[in-house]
Amino acid sequence: KDVATVQVLENHQPVKALEKTQPSSEAAINLKLKDEVKGTFSMTAQLGLGYDGRVRRSEELIGLYFAKLRQHVLTAKSNDNGEDIRRELRSFTADSPLPSLTMTSLQQPDEPRISRPRYYDNDTHAFSSNNLYKLKNEAELNANLIFFHDRERTHGASQTTYFLPEGTKVISEDLRNRGTIDQLEGELRYNINKEQLYFNNLLELKASWEQEHGIVSAGEDLTQQMRQRYLSATNTSHWVRTKADGKGGEILWRNAVATSPHRLSIQPGLYAPRINSGSPYAELTQDVRHRAFLSFAELALLSAWHIGGLQISPRLFLQAQHQALDTELGATSLTGTYQPLPSQDMHNGISFTRLGAGLGHELSYKSEVFSLHAVLPLFYYHTLMQDGFRPSERLSEGKLYFEPRGWVSYKFASDFTLKLNGSIALTQPNLSSLYAGYIMQSYRSLTRHEMRQFSSRTASTGLTLSYKDIFSMLFLSAGVSYSHHHSEAISSLKIEPPLTVVERLPLPHSGQSYSANARFSKGYDWISLSVSGDAALGQSEGKSYLEGKLLGYTSQWASASGKCSLKPLSWLTMEYNVAWGLHRSRLENRSWLTPIQSLSHKVISHVNVLEDVAIKLTAEHYYNDAVTQGRHFTLADLGLAYTWRKVRLTLDWTNILGARLYSSGTLSDLVA
Repeated sequence: KDVATVQVLENHQPVKALEKTQPSSEAAINLKLKDEVKGTFSMTAQLGLGYDGRVRRSEELIGLYFAKLRQHVLTAKSNDNGEDIRRELRSFTADSPLPSLTMTSLQQPDEPRISRPRYYDNDTHAFSSNNLYKLKNEAELNANLIFFHDRERTHGASQTTYFLPEGTKVISEDLRNRGTIDQLEGELRYNINKEQLYFNNLLELKASWEQEHGIVSAGEDLTQQMRQRYLSATNTSHWVRTKADGKGGEILWRNAVATSPHRLSIQPGLYAPRINSGSPYAELTQDVRHRAFLSFAELALLSAWHIGGLQISPRLFLQAQHQALDTELGATSLTGTYQPLPSQDMHNGISFTRLGAGLGHELSYKSEVFSLHAVLPLFYYHTLMQDGFRPSERLSEGKLYFEPRGWVSYKFASDFTLKLNGSIALTQPNLSSLYAGYIMQSYRSLTRHEMRQFSSRTASTGLTLSYKDIFSMLFLSAGVSYSHHHSEAISSLKIEPPLTVVERLPLPHSGQSYSANARFSKGYDWISLSVSGDAALGQSEGKSYLEGKLLGYTSQWASASGKCSLKPLSWLTMEYNVAWGLHRSRLENRSWLTPIQSLSHKVISHVNVLEDVAIKLTAEHYYNDAVTQGRHFTLADLGLAYTWRKVRLTLDWTNILGARLYSSGTLSDLVA
């Protein structure tokens, strides 16, 4: 009620100085507040209590202040009722340019494909402060802070079946984990966004501390423990200067540094013949210390050349990256003495440096009916890598990469648009796929690679035809896509239940996938009816290397979903969702495995009994034919809400049917 107008912006380019040179297909929403709410402080408070065998709680406090020259949003939340606060908080470093530094982790239960609050067993506390100050010359300063603390418990059982050349191997396990995470993030941003000048400097800081403990029942009981710290700092500077005709320059400079020491411990000592020369021992410990630094710069001349209406902007790329990885696999004897394993195969001491430079051209063209945007970059990367445990395997190699990408769209008959997109991506191996010493990634996964630059290439293309009639609220689209993948190396998988040993082998192989999809959406003023749906089908083909043999596989899938919402009466609103999926796979020269089919329904209804009293009914049903126990799964909720002045009271009864077990099955290449 405090919002005066809502603007929906189509083809919105957030950087004003780039509107003439970089067309955008993104949409945005702009909210304008009423004048009477500006300059006032408002607060919203929420308190909830519940019971499901033990007392549950939920608290929330939000403070808002919007003035002409500054804005503040303060949020404090806490709950243990399954509400996922973390997803509500924007992580400032979610798009970090740094590679993942985590090399090992606890084996986790698979998350069920139902609403997260139904199974999320948590105790969460979060605080965020978002502040905006408007300065002179249209400049803005943002200062934001997030603190997050969570204790989580998970429990799940799984049965993994590997389809191998000589038959199948099954790993059954029951996992009970609990963990604690503390996370602190800060952001400081200075921004100027004018028609011909854009400057943005963003400083991001992040620190997190995690501890996890788990009990695994997989033939025998064992415990797994994980400790990890993470510290990072990222600074991004973006400058754009243009003239009235759109010509100008652009500079992007990004620097990031991070460190992440972590340790995985497993009791009792497992796999003695492979790990400890056959001698029994009490505990296995994987220590990892991973550090990384990255500096990336991009310089561009905007609209430097024109050929008719085509704008060409040359770009120069520079990059420097350094990583250090030290890992140690050690064993604690039955008498309590810890010793690193003597074999060099169980250690890494890597220094990794990659220097790169590239030159590319950005092409753009836009008219009333035709749009084009393409990036044609040519990169050269030189990689230097050495391992203190393997001095004879020093790597020094340079490679050239050409990675074009872009799209073309054509609008005809006023409401139809045909869009063609394509890209070629050449994946350069990172340190995470180059280490030669074994790393215990989980209690049942031992992995190593080879210090060689095996490249992979993926070429993909897609064609989409869409129809849009805003006045009749009708939207239609249909498309096809194709992707081809080629790699110079393949991962070899050897199963020694429950251990899986993964190694990287020099074996070129290819694969491909193709799919088709269709979507529709239609709205009616009559009873506020809205109907939408989508459908897709596809096939993928590839290779796997299992138990010393190269196997081809084929996977096929089909899916469909629909949604219908309506308001048949002034006091009744209803919504229905349905989703169906089918997946099957087979090995080369073998018959198809039993397909897996899933189906879900969800019905939501809101009933306004009185002006201030409302009832909400929710029912969900899930079906998965890959399992026998729990093949059908039904959930139901009932909610009652009463509003009195500025106070809203709610009473929710969740999981009315008392469902406790959810089962499902999936197919993934040769693993079910």
